[in-house]
Amino acid sequence: MGTRETQFLRRLERDDLRLRIQLKEAWAEFTALKQALRQALDHGDTAQARALVAQIRALIASRPQPSRSKLTLTRPSLVLKRALAAKPGAGFVILAAPGRTKPTLAQQNARFRTPARPVPPLVIHMPSIGGDAGKARFQSTAVTLATPRLPILTHNAPHAETQPRFSKSLGGDHRGFAYIQQADSKAFDEILAQTALPGHRGLAFQLDLADLEHTAPELPAADTSAGPPPTVDFQFRLEGTGARGSAVALGGEADLVFFLGALRPDSYAVASGAQLEQAIESGGTLGVMLVPVGYDLRDGTPCRQTAQVVERRLEPEIRFPLKAGRLINPAAGAWAYLDLDGVQLGSFFLELPIVAANAPVVMAAEVRHIDLDSDGQPVGAQLVFRSQGGALNVSYANNASGYGDTCALPTLSPASVEQAVAVFKSSVDSVPSDALWSYLTDPFQQPPTSNQQKSLDGMFLTIARAGWALWATLTADPDLAKFLHDINALPANSRVSVITNSIFIPWEMIYPENPDALAVKPALLWGARYLFHTTLPQDSNIAQDKKAHRNSTPGASLCVNPAIDDDFAGVSPLPAASHHAWAAQARLQNIPCDEADPAAARALLLGNGAAPSRKWIYLFCHGLGCAGNAIDLGGTPPNLIQPASLAGTPPFDGRPIVFLNSCGSGAHSALALTNFYTAFRRDKQALGLVTTSCPVPATTAAAIGQRISSLYLDGSHDLAAALQAVRLELIARNIPIGLFYTLHAPGDVRARA
Repeated sequence: MGTRETQFLRRLERDDLRLRIQLKEAWAEFTALKQALRQALDHGDTAQARALVAQIRALIASRPQPSRSKLTLTRPSLVLKRALAAKPGAGFVILAAPGRTKPTLAQQNARFRTPARPVPPLVIHMPSIGGDAGKARFQSTAVTLATPRLPILTHNAPHAETQPRFSKSLGGDHRGFAYIQQADSKAFDEILAQTALPGHRGLAFQLDLADLEHTAPELPAADTSAGPPPTVDFQFRLEGTGARGSAVALGGEADLVFFLGALRPDSYAVASGAQLEQAIESGGTLGVMLVPVGYDLRDGTPCRQTAQVVERRLEPEIRFPLKAGRLINPAAGAWAYLDLDGVQLGSFFLELPIVAANAPVVMAAEVRHIDLDSDGQPVGAQLVFRSQGGALNVSYANNASGYGDTCALPTLSPASVEQAVAVFKSSVDSVPSDALWSYLTDPFQQPPTSNQQKSLDGMFLTIARAGWALWATLTADPDLAKFLHDINALPANSRVSVITNSIFIPWEMIYPENPDALAVKPALLWGARYLFHTTLPQDSNIAQDKKAHRNSTPGASLCVNPAIDDDFAGVSPLPAASHHAWAAQARLQNIPCDEADPAAARALLLGNGAAPSRKWIYLFCHGLGCAGNAIDLGGTPPNLIQPASLAGTPPFDGRPIVFLNSCGSGAHSALALTNFYTAFRRDKQALGLVTTSCPVPATTAAAIGQRISSLYLDGSHDLAAALQAVRLELIARNIPIGLFYTLHAPGDVRARA
């Protein structure tokens, strides 16, 4: 249910007494509307809840606010002086002593620290400050012989936190006020009155009742109107020459503005959520990252900007200047990722259609409400492929929306998908084979030079072009297109489970926008947005095996082909040798790590090793694709393992994850879905496989493999999250190679309970 309406109901309940005073004879109507709103929220009726909110707001606006009068001073002989300790913006307190020769007045927040003494009866008039205001309590700082009688006149007195008890009115026309009288025999020489202004925390006044300064009451500007603070919303609007309401003209320029304020007629979307609502009152640093679809950011504007939430305002407004593409695109828009003080709040897609230059203004019938507590949170989706007689059957389910369907694809077959993937792989082969990787050997530490940066930009363009071509091929099938478009609309960090017995698709490098029409946006790649994992169908033992994996022997079995370093003379660190330093560091962090030479690695895989495997079997090796589908563990003669080599060998203990960090010379990855994955899962009973979808450069592969291993083995990340964290860290450094890693295992499994 929408958080915005729920928060509105909570504000009503918090301001119940103030509203009772304001609404008077309309109170019964208000109570009925509030009850109807509560029922609509309970039943999940969003449309009805929004209609009731509008009715309640109109009712409150139609009633006059409680009046507030200033005190008129009639004694010209009164000496007036401002209290030095006064703090502005908090209302005022008036002390009047009936029967005394002259009244004593004290302005807001005045502090007096003189000795306590008995005082005659006083009446304290405390005007309401609005909202959760008019609170008063007594604090005893000294015991005196006399007991003052202190009736207190205060608005919203039932909200007061005081030691005195309530009493009947002392007379006079004081609408909206109640009276409190001291209940015990203690003497008080100090009063502490607390009030609050909208959007502020409690402000305090402290008064000693002895030798008071004479000061004039001065009502602050914020105290001139009663009632709750006006409703403000986080909103989006479009403005500029190219703006057409909630659309943008073809090739036009418009600014997408994110701001906080009263709802404007030109706003087309409002974002709400519990943490956003809290930020309105408490403040914080709000960050917005925008990933446009169909648009480019103008003027070199960064894709992420921040602003401060201060006193129910966003300072400054967050503005993203956009340049629309040259094609009419009803599906254009932007992904927005929100965070507060560095903590992610959620994500959503803003529809910003690109329309003809002479198109009329496009405005939605009603403002779109985005609930970050539900709409913007990661969800789960499942995509199932089954090959039957040369045809490809697909099932899809979105766990959040309930959308799903099953169909036989009319135009795609396992053979055509395999061909499309082969074209994709050949298109990206130039990325891992680039000479850059002999120099940029540590992608997590080395900043690239300007020339290297140009090469990296070109790599992202290469991947985006290949990913776009694969997207176009897959979405050319109308049935599969429905499912893929639904995945493309999922919130960031959603998990997508792919179950298949027939095809392998490098999902992480899908790119759903033409990179030659618009600038490349690495954050739009599916591997930057979603957590994918692939498993085999009818794998009934997977839940039991996940538990066995968590309980298995901790740590890693490290198998590194030392011959890989032969191709990197003079490079530091050497990719294979660097694993020894990583293993030593892992042991210092209480992660056991066994290191196997090529012969011991072969024995481990074939089930006749001297020691059992640990839960993480890490293989850093050459991959040989095509007909020679094999991994080379190193040594002389060639120490090759093929899928068939594993058949009939004893299964691993403890259902480990096998990390096949294949690098270097293979024309294709050593992974073929029906080969190594099925061999390790079915023959060796491994829980699954981490591997590469394409060859990767050995220097980068070593650093990536060690980082993923650390994040998983220390228990800080589940398996899919470990890959995702490394992938995003590299993308932030403009390194694309993390996208080449894929997961064929349950994504939510952890190394530690």
